[in-house]
Amino acid sequence: MTKEQCADFLEFTSYGEIDLNENPCIFPQCGHIATVGTMDGMMSMADFYELADNKAIRLKDIDLELTQKVPACPTCRGSLRNINRYGRMVRQGLLAEATKKFIIWSNERYVPLAKEVQDLQERLSNSTAEAGKYFTGLKPLVLDLSGTSDKQIKHVQKSSQLPRYQQLVSVHGSIMKYMHSVAIEEQPFTRVWELVQHKRRLHGTSGNGFELGNGVMQTGQYMKALSLLLRCHLAIICDFLSQAKLSPQSKIDFAVNKAGAEDLSRLAQQGFQPAIEVEAYLYYGRYCAAEQVFLKRAVETLSVAGGSTVTIEAFRKRIDELRSKGLASIE
Repeated sequence: MTKEQCADFLEFTSYGEIDLNENPCIFPQCGHIATVGTMDGMMSMADFYELADNKAIRLKDIDLELTQKVPACPTCRGSLRNINRYGRMVRQGLLAEATKKFIIWSNERYVPLAKEVQDLQERLSNSTAEAGKYFTGLKPLVLDLSGTSDKQIKHVQKSSQLPRYQQLVSVHGSIMKYMHSVAIEEQPFTRVWELVQHKRRLHGTSGNGFELGNGVMQTGQYMKALSLLLRCHLAIICDFLSQAKLSPQSKIDFAVNKAGAEDLSRLAQQGFQPAIEVEAYLYYGRYCAAEQVFLKRAVETLSVAGGSTVTIEAFRKRIDELRSKGLASIE
């Protein structure tokens, strides 16, 4: 039966006309009566199970469809949660609703963060002359810009003592919190999956048909958050390195940040997000370029001051490596 035929059957068939031996009935909480055959058709039972003689014999491996609705009584739209036969359909509908809410919530938080980063970037580019005057009067700084991005920008903020980066640093922290809130571990399906796994461990059971990766994980929000985090970090770091005078004894190593860009490109490739994948390759290239800015100035400073030839050659070799990797990423 099609859903339309099922609806006609429900409307024009009386309870007294039904042979319960041939067609058992379902009694939802709302009190309406429907036959198993009719309800199976209305619930699209065959989409979720392999059937034989109107009995479910095996689960079908299906992806979660976000357009899926929570099934309900066809007469009054009442709940079917007390009908075990349709439990899988009900739970998948609830999961789809929770996932849609998660996507809407994450987008509502992402948009203002992205706009704020863009506005602050423009403000930085429009005030480079003013910042240049400040940095000109400072002695060369010995700085360690390595490790995680939040650690790096804290060093930048502390060493520069400028309100110039204060808002971007604050936004960077907000983006990190947002990124953690949209991570795979925080998504509705993952939380349900973890509860199921916990229940299985408690009872020493195992089962198939409810595994991660069946088209239900929403990686798009996490990718956008990671991309925005790298963009915000680069805005601070690139501006600082172009303005500040750093001692050759400083350590500039963006290995962790470049690894983040590589993770982003891999996730984007897996998630068929070419625009974000391109952003990731460009971020990697920009980090290579940012390291080169420091190294080239360090070579000039050491050459004028008669520094160690070994150190100068090591810096030049590193510059060549970074140029090669940066250009390869951009290509």
